Amino acid sequence: MLFHLGALWRLNELHYLPQLNRVSSVSGGSIVNGVLALNWSRLSFDGDDFARNFDQHLTQPIRNMASHSIDVSSIVAGVFSGVSKKVAEHYNQFLFHHAKLKDLPDAPRFVFNVTSLQTGVLWRFSKPYMGDYLVGLVRNPDLALATAVAASSAFPPVLSPVVLSLDPPASMTQSRRRRKSRPPSSARRLFSLTEGCTTTSGWRPPGNTTRRCW
Repeated sequence: MLFHLGALWRLNELHYLPQLNRVSSVSGGSIVNGVLALNWSRLSFDGDDFARNFDQHLTQPIRNMASHSIDVSSIVAGVFSGVSKKVAEHYNQFLFHHAKLKDLPDAPRFVFNVTSLQTGVLWRFSKPYMGDYLVGLVRNPDLALATAVAASSAFPPVLSPVVLSLDPPASMTQSRRRRKSRPPSSARRLFSLTEGCTTTSGWRPPGNTTRRCW
């Protein structure tokens, strides 16, 4: 997490942050990506594209959370209520304050990658949609940012996958592959976890062999 913060710090020093069109992340990088996304509109860029309040809106909150151990407490407290829910609660407490994906800016596009245990393929969370090419897309998802980040940063068996109940809403569109290969009822629940189909840089590896990850 602090490594990813350092990468953004350097991009800011190089006056490159305003040139970003898309920020894609997975695992611990999604924690920092979520903080950047939520605070993007608060960054004050000068005439040289340098964010002078970078430390206030990114460095300080991330270092504050890094000074607390949330994994052990989440595992102990989440034995009965769910570890991933406790992790999301900690993210809300320290970083996201119950913000939702719809609160993120339209540009740049912020993407949080996970792997679906249901379909075995890459699932994306973003402001305009969430989904994969088998289940389909949920347009304009009303989902907590902390939930998306908790899914992307989960690593079983310690931090369990996030479970989403998806009784397909009217805003869900199913792909042609989905309609041909799987019954609609299987879209009602999604199990997701980090990496798998996605590398630690937030990109999906090329090649047909990575379409399924089990």
